[in-house]
Amino acid sequence: MKRPDKAHAIALAAFAWSCAATEDRRASGTSPSPVEEWGTPEIALTVSGWVGPPNRLIFVLYSSGRVLQPSEGDIRCENYQVTALTAAERNALIADLPLDRVGHVQLPRRVGDDGATACIKVWSANGARSDCLWGGFEDWTEGALLPAPRELEAIWKRLAHFSSPRARAWTPDHVDVRAEPWGWRQPAEKCGKPVASPWPKRWPQPGGKRITMPTWGWKFSLPATELSELRRIEAASRPNGCQQPVVLRGEYYELYFGAPLPHEDAWSRN
Repeated sequence: MKRPDKAHAIALAAFAWSCAATEDRRASGTSPSPVEEWGTPEIALTVSGWVGPPNRLIFVLYSSGRVLQPSEGDIRCENYQVTALTAAERNALIADLPLDRVGHVQLPRRVGDDGATACIKVWSANGARSDCLWGGFEDWTEGALLPAPRELEAIWKRLAHFSSPRARAWTPDHVDVRAEPWGWRQPAEKCGKPVASPWPKRWPQPGGKRITMPTWGWKFSLPATELSELRRIEAASRPNGCQQPVVLRGEYYELYFGAPLPHEDAWSRN
């Protein structure tokens, strides 16, 4: 079994675990334009780790010319930024990339039990095509893994590291929240006695029922103005990784929240 350089594998896995998730995503900034104004996705880069939800967004270009990506330097992907490209900028970004090769190259056979899988997906009049590769498309220690096809490496290196001085912060108009029983992910003996925040009275409540697992908790939506309160609760989390709980009717819960991205189902589908 061939395995990647350990430090690189750990870094990639950590990046995949924290970034742009369907379930555990945060964002901050200005109000968005209506979803239809974004157009449809044309190119998307995603990463899936060996734990956590799949298809974390690294980069997406829409037919409107807008690029959505984690904010500059934000390796945890807690904030998102959008850049509106001119036709000339869009052409300079992708015109010479071998996008027509996506879905038509021979991928190396790699195996391992850690690290993450990177995917490139493109859309055209002929439908969607994608290539996914465990271990990623770039920056592997020489000899650690069979190299990625040069065409895919070129696409990933340019788009995953795209930046623009005109990028502006972005957030949707609501946040999806999931409440789970506290201590379900981390054992109570490790986390100790919880010091909880009260469930805000202005938030919806799950009737008179106790939230249980493994039904993935109770899901509800909040306006984006509640991000500050969600982050306050999150910031109080303990150094050992245990979540700061909220208490409702004597029961303790962990909160996970994320901001839905325009047309994210397009790259979330396999």
